[in-house]
Amino acid sequence: SRDSSVLLSVRSLVCVPVPVRGSPAGALYADARGHRAAFSDDDVAYLELLGRLAGVVIENLDHTERLETQNLVLRSVLRDETRYVAVSPAMEAVLRRTKLAAATDSTVLLSGETGTGKEVLAETLHRLSRRRDGPFIAVNCAAVPDTLLEAELFGLAPHSGVAGAPPEGRPGRFERADGGTLFLDEVGDMTPATQARILRAIETLATERVGGTHAVPVDIRIVAATNHDLEEQV
Repeated sequence: SRDSSVLLSVRSLVCVPVPVRGSPAGALYADARGHRAAFSDDDVAYLELLGRLAGVVIENLDHTERLETQNLVLRSVLRDETRYVAVSPAMEAVLRRTKLAAATDSTVLLSGETGTGKEVLAETLHRLSRRRDGPFIAVNCAAVPDTLLEAELFGLAPHSGVAGAPPEGRPGRFERADGGTLFLDEVGDMTPATQARILRAIETLATERVGGTHAVPVDIRIVAATNHDLEEQV
């Protein structure tokens, strides 16, 4: 009575579960089309055997992935690439995602409550990345007064006219992180104006010092963190 069965000329079909740890994780399906031959009980038994074998393969792959993750963590600890020793499935999943992110140059946002180790995780991501030999520069955006945050991030141009600024100028955190990773902690506490400047710097991979007139190119990877629910605030 199914349109698909009629259109495909399905004469006979069989479907068996793929069990993983005693529960069905999927199914194997086969059909016979265009002739009147039907599947036999022997065919069903054969497919059930294949389903059980497939389940064993899936379970072994999952076990292998867990072992590889644990091995990565232990080797990282020995090389001092991470200060995490994870044994819970939740933290193993976090470290698996960190490993995947470290293989790219994508901007990363870490969300979590205060004290959950976001900066340690950011350092781990840096040490597992191709930028491991470059600097890891961290700035707590909530700890720097808003009036000073732009100068802290983007630096001061020579003779910028800013009170107390050295005449030769000063590089900001973006420039100091060149070739490495810039960690922006508590980005949820920035003002919209500062956020706009940072967005511009991320898009162009260049910064302009406060009081300056030309852009300074930077080769950095941004990792940000917040304890705010940014989607809810948006």
